[in-house]
Amino acid sequence: MTATQRYELIRPIIHKEKTIQQVHEENDISIRTLRRYLKRFREGDEQISCLADRSHAAFSHPKWFTCEQKALVVAYKLENPPISAQQISKDLAEKGILEINPHSVADLLKARGLTKEFFLPHRRNLIRIPQLSFQRAVAWNPTPYKPLYKRLQREKFSLL
Repeated sequence: MTATQRYELIRPIIHKEKTIQQVHEENDISIRTLRRYLKRFREGDEQISCLADRSHAAFSHPKWFTCEQKALVVAYKLENPPISAQQISKDLAEKGILEINPHSVADLLKARGLTKEFFLPHRRNLIRIPQLSFQRAVAWNPTPYKPLYKRLQREKFSLL
């Protein structure tokens, strides 16, 4: 609802043409909302602009981080890839650079795609591949597998 629409709702009340109850019944707007509009209008020097939409979001929050602070955390992670979110939080706090919760660091890194999985290989994440040993090639002998071999021949499957 725009400021002009709100003013049109409360105008009859201001000019004593209708009561709040009548406007409430005609427009299906709660009495509390109408009183709130009247209060905002009277406290705003009776300017229509004071009836404009207001953001419900806070202008600042103690746990919000600026873009510079987020960039600092990301840069620290890029400089030290194997380090965990908890260690980043601890290091930045010890150096007096930034107080940030480890969960906030983890969420920020996850949103940027900078989790530990991104920085493979890490010693703990390496896959151990056994050494290949070369043995003398032996021709395949179907003797221990005769029942299977005969069935495959009956069904015309090729082993190769």
